[in-house]
Amino acid sequence: MSFITIISVFVVLFPFVKLKYWYIIFAVGSASILGVTLKVYRPVQMATEVLEPEKEEDVIAESGPNRDLLIVANNFARKVFGPDSLPLEEIEKWYNKNPLALCVLRNRNNEFLGYFDIYPLNELGVNLLKKGSGEKDIEPEHILGPKEMKKAKALYLAGIAVVGHETGLHKERTAKLFWAMADYISHYYGDKPRTVLAIAATPEGERLLKSPYLNSKIIKPKDVRADGHNLYLFKATKKVILETKSRAEKRTEPPYCKWR
Repeated sequence: MSFITIISVFVVLFPFVKLKYWYIIFAVGSASILGVTLKVYRPVQMATEVLEPEKEEDVIAESGPNRDLLIVANNFARKVFGPDSLPLEEIEKWYNKNPLALCVLRNRNNEFLGYFDIYPLNELGVNLLKKGSGEKDIEPEHILGPKEMKKAKALYLAGIAVVGHETGLHKERTAKLFWAMADYISHYYGDKPRTVLAIAATPEGERLLKSPYLNSKIIKPKDVRADGHNLYLFKATKKVILETKSRAEKRTEPPYCKWR
């Protein structure tokens, strides 16, 4: 339909509106439609994230953080893992039993960047998971305190996550957190190979635990577990610790570690 035809139709339908006003209305309407179309369908102008810093300075990995960071870490875990993550009132019971089990990644302004928590379990706690119970069934009595950590029958990697996936720093923070986790295990548990249990509650967790260098195995498949997730086991040997650090160092500088 031509421009003249459209105007003619409106003039017939609304004879009380002067012709010159129809030209104005049509021009304004066409410009608005064109502007919306350009806004919706225009290609991305440029990758502005290249202006973000490639490296993040003054990053600290700290075990046994204060309660404020515990709350922030738990809120973030609830977003990442959803109903698979324990509420704060339950995590606080674990934290009170062994605050050193939680490690947060932060900057010097105390901005939260990520976390992991690794709990030293006694034999009852290990058997509980191996029989098919979920994380929600772990009680404080299954967790060893700071003075007994090295006597653990196995370590339970309860969670690991990094904030800022929308930024260019996400991979760097992830590498820093992995380096810190490897150093954490060495610091608190020595060079003796440690059995680590972990539940794959997300696709990312599944990919991590299937990483060939970990040489992990599923010891309780998801279809026979209460939480519907695979339970993995791997050995945190000195070789695995060094390999983890080496891979992380190819991406970033190690964080400053404050182990208590």
